[in-house]
Amino acid sequence: MQPDKKFTYDWDAELRKTKNFWPGPEATNQPVKFDSMPATLAWLQSFASEFNRSVNPSTSEDVRENFPWLWNPDWDKTVPVTIPGVKQLKGAAVKAEALERSLDSFLLCVKDRITRIRRTLNVVAAQSYFPLLSDDVLAMIFEFAALPFSLEVGVEYDNKATSMLSQVCSRFRDIALGLPNLWRFIDINSNVQVIASRSEKAGAILEAQVKGGKINTWKDVENNVNQCYSFMGRIVPLSSRISYIRFDLFPGESGFWERLNTSKEFDSLSFPSLDELVLNFECTASKNISFYKHWDMPVLRVIEGHNVIPVFRSNTVYAGIAKCSLKLDGDNREFWTYPMVIKFLSLLSGVKTLDILLRGQIMKSDLYFDGEASLPTVLWLRTAFPETNIFLVQRFCHMFKTPNKTHWILDIEPDDWAMNITVASSKLWWVAREDPDSPVPNLKELELLFRREFRKRDCAPLKKLSTLAHGLERLTVTYVTVTEQLRRFEVNNCKDKLPDKIGRLEESFGEHLGPGNAHFVLG
Repeated sequence: MQPDKKFTYDWDAELRKTKNFWPGPEATNQPVKFDSMPATLAWLQSFASEFNRSVNPSTSEDVRENFPWLWNPDWDKTVPVTIPGVKQLKGAAVKAEALERSLDSFLLCVKDRITRIRRTLNVVAAQSYFPLLSDDVLAMIFEFAALPFSLEVGVEYDNKATSMLSQVCSRFRDIALGLPNLWRFIDINSNVQVIASRSEKAGAILEAQVKGGKINTWKDVENNVNQCYSFMGRIVPLSSRISYIRFDLFPGESGFWERLNTSKEFDSLSFPSLDELVLNFECTASKNISFYKHWDMPVLRVIEGHNVIPVFRSNTVYAGIAKCSLKLDGDNREFWTYPMVIKFLSLLSGVKTLDILLRGQIMKSDLYFDGEASLPTVLWLRTAFPETNIFLVQRFCHMFKTPNKTHWILDIEPDDWAMNITVASSKLWWVAREDPDSPVPNLKELELLFRREFRKRDCAPLKKLSTLAHGLERLTVTYVTVTEQLRRFEVNNCKDKLPDKIGRLEESFGEHLGPGNAHFVLG
């Protein structure tokens, strides 16, 4: 039998040849040090006593003796290569595995308690802090939590927030019932009369959304049509108090429009307080849908049409619109014509903010359409022509003029990229061609959006923009590739300096706008 020998193994090549000692693997990492905090030692003492029930409660010295491998990462290398050494290593492995299982259980328990404690903390904190807040402060919080649907908050409006607030406690309910602005949103699931009575003192603030439920079968479509139609009937007595109404309709729900067209009670519906109308059709709406053209909307100020061109009773309604959004991007090929769009735009004699998106495949490719829309009141313009032939874009811009705009966002995605940025110059020129000496005299900010990579040769035509917009103060150019990677540069304070600043960008193209610098600002 070999004598029991203990040693410190240093992994030296010569030592590996020594008889009776296991060479082991090559050491590559620095061993982790055990931090013997008092709380940790106490837990180990408890674990050691529980693990060895036959012995007395462990002391600190017993813990070191029970778990020597915790303090000494090289302890296993000091074990003799003998049968007792094997038993010693097996015992240490059993203890280490048991310790690991105990620590896993301990960690799961701690995570569970953290969740429970934090949940209780939220409840206790709310119950402790809210009584310290005055009713006025709570009212402000409640109004923020129940923002109206008409505000763009980035997420879908939660119409249940108000009722949930009123169910927390009697104080919350009293405050909520005393805030008419909270009770303004109604849809097909709302108790219209109850909400209307709670907001009656606030006057014309009601916001209505006409939207069916989910569609899985044709039976669902029929149910949605019936629900929307019933809801319209319920809001007729409240029409004088509605300031905002939104229609969200999906394919197959055209029966709703047909029923409205044949119902006399909706033929002369009046919305004397309606400020904003949103028509959001997920698919292209029929050209014959004009049920709302008979509605009386004397103060309508904002209109949004998605896959539908709105038709109103008189030109006075069009003249009162200050903000308009028209987006035609449905799936029906060559469904709309440019004269239809031009005719609609020409009636917006008082519009100041205008957003237009015309998808090429849905517009009829007629290069010889006529008509004209001159809108000198437009100050903020956004135009987008995805998948559109460049000559159609130029023709449209020839017929559509906004010479006094101060801000313009131009989304360029023609089907012929050979024209690249000269498209922008063409559009700027066509829009204001009636005054070649000062094409766009009031334009202060221009943002161009290209759906391709930035090319150095784009710099040259960009310099020429200063000849089209003499007062241009800020130019932003954004490139979006098929992988949605952005390249963006801004030229600020560029009045009378645009060619020089673009020249700086051109001289150091790779440095200023390369893969490592996606956003560059020229001051």
